[in-house]
Amino acid sequence: MNNEIYKKIFKNKYLSNKIFRTVSEINRDKVSLKYTDAVDVGWMVSNGHLGLAREKIENNSTIYFHPFDLFAEISNHTDIFISLFERNKYVCLEFYKEYSNSIIANLKNIEVVRYLYEHGYGPVDSHLELWSMDTKVLQWLLQNKWLKITPYTLVSRKIHPALWRTDVVYAKGNLEVLIKHIESPISVEDGVYMMETLLHHPYIAVLEHVLPLFDPLIKNQKFCKMSYDKAVGYIRERDKSHETKKMIHATTHTPNTVFNHILCDALYDWHSWVDFENGEAHEIFAKLWESKASRIRVVDDQIFYHIHPDTPQEIVDNDLAIHHFMDSNLIIDIGTYLTKLCVMKANLKVIEFLFDKGYTVIHLPHTRQADENYELFFKSVVKRTSQEDRDLIVKLASQAYHWTLSIRSILKACCTHGLVETFTYYYYIFAKDLTAVKTQDLMSECIVEALNRKCYKMVNLIESLGYSLVKHRNRCLQIFQQFSFMNIYDQVDKLVEASPIKQRNQLYCDLLVIAIQNGDYRGVKHIFTKYRPYPLQENVWKKLAGSYHFPIIEFINRNRSICFPRSTARICDTHFYKLFDLALSTKTVGKQKTINVPLLEYLFKKDLVDIKKLIPKQLESIAPFFGSNTDIRKDYPNLYQLAYFVEHNNYDNIDPFINILVKNCLVGFEDPFKNGQFLSQMESLDDADYYDDDFDFDFNFNDMDHLENLGFLEADMNLDISNLFGGINDFGDEEEEDDDEYEEDDEDEYPDAEFNIAIQMSNGEVSDIEPFYLEKAKKRYHDQFEPQYTLVEYLDKNQDKFKQEVSFQGLFDQVIKVYKHRLLDFKEYLGTLVKRYRCVLNDSHYKYLFKHNDGLTLFGEVPDSLFVSPNYKPPALKSKSKSSVKQTPQLRETLLKNKRPVKKLKK
Repeated sequence: MNNEIYKKIFKNKYLSNKIFRTVSEINRDKVSLKYTDAVDVGWMVSNGHLGLAREKIENNSTIYFHPFDLFAEISNHTDIFISLFERNKYVCLEFYKEYSNSIIANLKNIEVVRYLYEHGYGPVDSHLELWSMDTKVLQWLLQNKWLKITPYTLVSRKIHPALWRTDVVYAKGNLEVLIKHIESPISVEDGVYMMETLLHHPYIAVLEHVLPLFDPLIKNQKFCKMSYDKAVGYIRERDKSHETKKMIHATTHTPNTVFNHILCDALYDWHSWVDFENGEAHEIFAKLWESKASRIRVVDDQIFYHIHPDTPQEIVDNDLAIHHFMDSNLIIDIGTYLTKLCVMKANLKVIEFLFDKGYTVIHLPHTRQADENYELFFKSVVKRTSQEDRDLIVKLASQAYHWTLSIRSILKACCTHGLVETFTYYYYIFAKDLTAVKTQDLMSECIVEALNRKCYKMVNLIESLGYSLVKHRNRCLQIFQQFSFMNIYDQVDKLVEASPIKQRNQLYCDLLVIAIQNGDYRGVKHIFTKYRPYPLQENVWKKLAGSYHFPIIEFINRNRSICFPRSTARICDTHFYKLFDLALSTKTVGKQKTINVPLLEYLFKKDLVDIKKLIPKQLESIAPFFGSNTDIRKDYPNLYQLAYFVEHNNYDNIDPFINILVKNCLVGFEDPFKNGQFLSQMESLDDADYYDDDFDFDFNFNDMDHLENLGFLEADMNLDISNLFGGINDFGDEEEEDDDEYEEDDEDEYPDAEFNIAIQMSNGEVSDIEPFYLEKAKKRYHDQFEPQYTLVEYLDKNQDKFKQEVSFQGLFDQVIKVYKHRLLDFKEYLGTLVKRYRCVLNDSHYKYLFKHNDGLTLFGEVPDSLFVSPNYKPPALKSKSKSSVKQTPQLRETLLKNKRPVKKLKK
């Protein structure tokens, strides 16, 4: 650049101010921080400041990160990830223990996956989402034998043993990788299971890959009373139009509708226009409509269509005939189906066409939760800038067109995508048709959407239109709590100014709680330095006591004169002892109150608390973390707690951990088979209480910006009995059966009917279910128990931290002894202890195992068990006697005196 020109421009006060203001506005949505304020590693990495992050780590600066960020974006940088993990291991492990399966399934960095597994943190034999994993990570896990692929795994649709997915599609390359690691030939028994599963959940890609691997004898088997060739053809036919069926699924229909190939073909005709551009698609759709007009009848909320081409007009126009033919699926309502296609392609002209034809109740998506295409549809709508498109949008959002397009959704979409000019254009058109109250509520929603998307310039625009964020104090605090007030501190200042002076200290404390909750270090500084809140209320200290945001605590410590004005050094010290005391009971993991060990460790390390000044009750609470008492209570089941014990106490062996391992070796439900009340108890699993502690929620890293928004909160927790039997329709979805009516389908054509018939026959009693179905249901039930190897794997990989060689034989012995009446539920866990962790069967186990069917081989987990050896001699079992105590004359006399009289029974 010419230096003279540069000087002339920036020496001009007007030009320089204009440039700086313009640049500032361009970067309005980008948060800029001072060096000392940059303490969040997640922010540094997401904004590309990798050098700054590495420098802060190397300088041992007090920094912060949310574990979610660590396992998401930070995990793409191996050195930063490992440094943070090692430095904050107990913070990371608390989060990792809860979501380990989802974390591994979403990681894309093989080096990070390698680090986790080689240090004992990798989930063993877990139910990972194999179909969606990174292909290279999946291949590494298989090559290093961390995963074993079985025929059952390959066709499984589960994200958790209690829930079934029917819409799984393998990522490119994943299926091929899995097939390479499956043992072949696939046995007849496993092949039958795979074929029956594919009959219910057709997936032609899986079928074509496994057919060459089947044992040839499988061709002699029957599959739901079908021959092998017919079953293969049936699977191929059902999967042929998979994408079409997904769209057809949106069509409204009666619960008993079965979508056969004739119906699919009829509806597919209406799909022919969607691949063209909007204008051309509209013309093709109009011609298609005219060609089928004689088979169509339109009412305000339905479009009736007869699937046969030679339908007389009088049938289509007759109400009784329409309902008769709808019951037999010869006439269907295609209104919702066509609307779905319009939404998927954002074709507004076709929507206008349908409305003009009389279909005036068009249900377009109105929320993200209501329709997966909501976001893309309105994104496409608001990004159309031609006057013709904008006129059509305004037309469809008008009263004349029954507000088919939602004004609310249009304006919110502008906020979502930061379209300031578009928002302004539509706002001035729509505002005149809305009442003041409706407009105020709508603007409030738009502000929330803008904050959610970090579009701060949109917040300023809405405020310039006269809608203040801080007008309603409680609503404003709720919005701050949800999205933080980072980068909108001017709104905080306006809220403070609008509040009565007597209520301000309460407001300051509420704002501090919000900032701490959102990890907003700069927000905490802003409140302290500008407003000097004092005294700090209990809610502030409790929020600090439950957090890991040590930079905030360090700021308070270094700025005592600001945070504790007019306080002596002794009074300042008492605040940190108060924080210590709250850290002993404030933090909650699941439903359990637990100690915030990382915070206590920080307070000791920074000499903010002197362990010698603690009272006996406090010392008892922190043992064995910081005391000489190394006894481990059963209420310390978390991985991070176990890791802390192992790395700080130098135990001789793992015996102190056996009780914890036995208590936490399995996640599952009470066995409904033990009392013979199968169906009634299985239905009770719908009660959400069964899931409170043991249910693993999965989430997708790709769609989430904040932990509060995680998709696992939306998991469907209902376990319907039809899931256990495979009661599904042709789309792999749960069948909605009428309680008073059941229509039996042809068994050869619809194999699912056998399962449904079994359900209808059962009436709540196990005895009413055919043995075949009962055994199948039992198998699925026992698969719901999920073994937990995390603690075992960690101990095995950290043997160097014990004085003696680690042996899990004691754990193996205890599990068999403690759970002797329900060993079948533990067969996988016990089998893994034998195969992976070097445990063996011995004579002490015989008395527990021989009572169970196939128990002597651990239910097939140890087929070469010593108990089934022809040379094995079982140990003598003690006979049960009434008393093993030798009766002296005195004892006998006492027993006779205390003996209760027994009434004789009448014959």
